[in-house]
Amino acid sequence: MTNKGWEPGPGDPTIAGWIIFAGYLIVAAFAWRTARWESARGQDPFLWRALSIACVALALNKQLDLHNAITCLGRNLARSEGWYRQRHSVQLGLIVSIVGMAAVSFWLVLRRLGPAWRRHRLTLAGMIALLTLILIRAASFHHLDRFLRVDFGGIRFHAILEFTGICLLFLGALRAARDSSTPKAPD
Repeated sequence: MTNKGWEPGPGDPTIAGWIIFAGYLIVAAFAWRTARWESARGQDPFLWRALSIACVALALNKQLDLHNAITCLGRNLARSEGWYRQRHSVQLGLIVSIVGMAAVSFWLVLRRLGPAWRRHRLTLAGMIALLTLILIRAASFHHLDRFLRVDFGGIRFHAILEFTGICLLFLGALRAARDSSTPKAPD
């Protein structure tokens, strides 16, 4: 897939790209540790385990550009199978599916958390920031996509949005870990 397409290797070899990659891995490790702490306290560690796995996947995607590999594969398939001119309906179906999966996933997380969702507001805000970025990129709405490439002092807006989401996840994990280390009051 190297003929004007995806090539294996670092997808964002900039300083910002490597910082975001490292940020995902740091949040993944800390979220996993928070899951262990919450489990030890008898709380549901689902949110933190899911976030840990998601952050590892996002870190890998950040530097391997796996989403571009899938796009290139789809484009090559559309050309070879003769439906390239009708690809827009397939793209729309894929976008609707991604939006639907994101919405259902977020709803399931909220439902699993129940009333405890308030305790995880920072984490949920980080999830929303990252899901927004993922959905905009998946949809590739050109006017929004151009906005993501706007440069603020040498840093593109998409990097700022992505790093903000990572920071919110980290702060949410830090807060949950702090709450987990505080002994429960006796009933």
